[in-house]
Amino acid sequence: MKLTTVLLIASLVNVSAAGLAQQINLKKNKISLPQLFSEIKKQTGFRVVWDSQQLKKVGQVSVHFNNTKLTDALDQTLAGTGLEYTITDRTIVIREEKVTVIDRIIRAFSDSDIRATVVDEKGVPLIGATIRVKGTNRSTNTNDKGEFYLAKLDEAAILEVSFIGFRSREVSVKEISPNVNIVLKEDASKLDEVAIEAYREGSQRLSTSSIGRVTSEELAKQPVQNPLQALMGRIPGVVVSQTTGVPGARVNVQVRGRANFDRLLTNDQPLFIIDGVPMAAGNDRVSVSSGPFGSAIGAGLGAFAGINTADIESISVLKDADATSIYGSRGANGVILITTKKGKAGPVVVNANVSTGASVVSKIPKMLNTEQYLMMRNEAFANDKLTRTNANAYDLLLWDNNRYTNFAEELIGKTAHTMDAQVNVTGGGKTSTYRVGGAYHREGTVYPGDSYADRASANFNNHSQSENGRFTMDFSGIYSVGASTLPSADLTNGILLPPNFRIYDEKGQLAWNEGGFSDGRDNPLAQFKQEYRSSMSNLNV
Repeated sequence: MKLTTVLLIASLVNVSAAGLAQQINLKKNKISLPQLFSEIKKQTGFRVVWDSQQLKKVGQVSVHFNNTKLTDALDQTLAGTGLEYTITDRTIVIREEKVTVIDRIIRAFSDSDIRATVVDEKGVPLIGATIRVKGTNRSTNTNDKGEFYLAKLDEAAILEVSFIGFRSREVSVKEISPNVNIVLKEDASKLDEVAIEAYREGSQRLSTSSIGRVTSEELAKQPVQNPLQALMGRIPGVVVSQTTGVPGARVNVQVRGRANFDRLLTNDQPLFIIDGVPMAAGNDRVSVSSGPFGSAIGAGLGAFAGINTADIESISVLKDADATSIYGSRGANGVILITTKKGKAGPVVVNANVSTGASVVSKIPKMLNTEQYLMMRNEAFANDKLTRTNANAYDLLLWDNNRYTNFAEELIGKTAHTMDAQVNVTGGGKTSTYRVGGAYHREGTVYPGDSYADRASANFNNHSQSENGRFTMDFSGIYSVGASTLPSADLTNGILLPPNFRIYDEKGQLAWNEGGFSDGRDNPLAQFKQEYRSSMSNLNV
């Protein structure tokens, strides 16, 4: 009997809680309370009882409920109206609020009623702006005068004010007073950005060209050695692919797809122009050896690895007819315009920045251990009904079956450290501005050892013009030197070596071929015993 009573009470509590947790979805400007109560009944099934004389004092309200609990919706609607509610079973009773003198004193010190106006920078009221109490479901909208009202707000509450076409803003309740408007600033569209079209600049809003653009702010968020890597996934129709993951390697760029099927990748590269001067080597590899910049492999060393990304103001991409109409056949594969940063008029300003980072392989392949590998090999011989010999099963018969090396972690499991330092000085007057800077970049790899690639660069720019602005002169340049001690081969090929392959002998020295192993693979760590160094210098004026 007692168990039945407990279960019955728990069931009634669950039913009551489920009813009060029902949610309201309604967004209306200027709706009467009877209409609102009718909508509540439709969505929840709760009947609302009220005195019509009491509701006449309230008039119309604006509500914005999005999956809002029934009790929260009633609290927001009746806040500041002098009305309160009680819920009995499935009936909501609306009545005048009974507030004692003590309650009024406590409320005056604990809660705040907010009434304010939302305007733009010119003081024009914003109709329909959304005001939301941060961290809660409470929200409202401004009326036709840009005004809104929220009651019973904690002094520590934060209001989120938003309106289409304007930047959202957070305002503390403490900052709001009746005589101070909440001002929202317009959110400038990307169409209003400056677009560089070959020999001129203009607004992208008025441009009829197919131009993509990446600004210096976006480039600064990309910690890359080659500025072309910062274009990945940022401009429609432009495909940027790395030939290898090591620093300094050439990056392949295609605008609107591949233009030909020539075996040489460089034949379909776009035309690269830096500050009006074509890049001498374009995006061709600037070396003839098969392993420039270490394991860059046949793709070679990229000329853009010598350009400091922090010196670039913007990168614009011209496509199709926009490229060929200006640059002729040279722009058949597209044109990439790189504009470097210029000096700004004003007092001398020195900017310095030093950053460091670390990189690891996101997912190292999981390889078989020695026991699993030997089991797989023995099963293969059994399935093929072959006899194991020293020639075809040297890893089973000649090698130490208790030896184990995880070649994936051994060869690409290290942390690659990156260091980047920048310093520049800018200033000038009305008729002449200048910018001078220097940078150093050092980047390691996930390979074992202490191999690295580094780059030191300097840039300078001077802009002069006559008093009437009819004569201008620009002189700018970029100079960089780079060096690399990366191994001359890609060590990832060694990941597929048998896990019981010997890499060190009994003396701790590098081991060489064991008996029977004659398929051309050798100790991958032998690459670090070869003296290898590559260097590059680049001057663009």
